[in-house]
Amino acid sequence: MPKKQNIISNKQVSVNDLLELIGISTIETLAKTLGSDKWVPKLKTTTVFKLILYSILETNQLSLRTMEENYCSPIFKPIEESLVDERTAHSSICDRLINIDVRCFTQLYDKVYGLLSEQYAEKQLRDYNIKRYDSTMVAVFSHLLTGMKVGNSSKNKRQVKFSTTLENDIQIQMSFFKDQAY
Repeated sequence: MPKKQNIISNKQVSVNDLLELIGISTIETLAKTLGSDKWVPKLKTTTVFKLILYSILETNQLSLRTMEENYCSPIFKPIEESLVDERTAHSSICDRLINIDVRCFTQLYDKVYGLLSEQYAEKQLRDYNIKRYDSTMVAVFSHLLTGMKVGNSSKNKRQVKFSTTLENDIQIQMSFFKDQAY
């Protein structure tokens, strides 16, 4: 089987490069097969996938709020032409992510991984510096440790935050926050 033309020519991968590699029809077919968009008038699987890709590649600290900002951004509009003047809330993105069949994203990941594996040797892929961040809020007993308040709670609930930075699957930083500003 002949090798496909290398569409990613430099170290900076763009959303459009990845979408061209995957093919929008692949995402749409998969969503239709799994019924991911049944009864969904807004935030179709294709749109959510594009938003996730864009947000991962364009932001350092991914969150539902940054995804909300990206969705409304004029820079994201050309990637998802159907969003002319639409807006959404971070809670809507959260609800949609919860309800999309996880097999859709698993199969898309496997497809992208397979396509990239065909085009690049493992040594070439190591040249891409991949950073991931994860933050987790943990409830604490207020008499043991002072933490940050949870929402508008009058029950004096407290939490602390752990943030982890991974670079190429190696943990490089772990941060602990107990102050409200974080």
